[in-house]
Amino acid sequence: RAIRCKNSFKLIKQHSPDADITVAYMDMRAAGKDYEEYFTASRKEGIKYIRTNVSRIREDPDTQNLKIVMQNTLSSDGLKELEYDMVVLSASMMPAKGVESIQKILKLEKSQDGFFKEFHARLNPIDTKIPGITLAGASQGPKSIVESIAQGRAAASSLARLMDKDKYRILLIRAAVEDKEKCAKCGLCELNCPYNAITVQDDGAEVNDILCRGCGACLANCASEVITLRYYREPQYERQIDAILEEL
Repeated sequence: RAIRCKNSFKLIKQHSPDADITVAYMDMRAAGKDYEEYFTASRKEGIKYIRTNVSRIREDPDTQNLKIVMQNTLSSDGLKELEYDMVVLSASMMPAKGVESIQKILKLEKSQDGFFKEFHARLNPIDTKIPGITLAGASQGPKSIVESIAQGRAAASSLARLMDKDKYRILLIRAAVEDKEKCAKCGLCELNCPYNAITVQDDGAEVNDILCRGCGACLANCASEVITLRYYREPQYERQIDAILEEL
């Protein structure tokens, strides 16, 4: 990601303002806010960018410098050997070691990269599927300091909305297990619930009303047909479907 390269340039320029920097990259993705502007400004400051795959690195026994063999894929110059006194690999940011245990305790989802997953990447990038738990900073993925501060403020605002009142309001439409004795304990409801609101106990499935959002995924996957949505039973759905079909 562009964030690791951006941070590298900042650190180098802070410690050695006169350093001659060459960036060897395979693909530059400057998709964040003002990233493209920073990329353009860094070129004006003298930072050189070479789109390449490094073929070989060897140490010069006389100068102790490193010689790199690479080819600029945006030109037809062919392979070149360039000499530098230091080569730095900008490593990717990885999730912290404690992510697994936190995920199990809070029942949070993880993205393909191993970071905590938000409710929706575009519509709700702060909250998680667990009410009262928000994301900020590098817990969601690599972030710059500016992005982390902005997301932290948004997370605090989201939580303040819940704590502003004495009572927590939830919609009445929630899943319910009508007859636990008929529950097959197959675990399909628990497996398919996107909000981790159902757990299968020894006596049958149990719904957490706080976590449940009334989506109906458990109802559709219940082989025993013991799960229903409160205030939305099958006859009501059937009448709605009939009314829609009458208008066609």
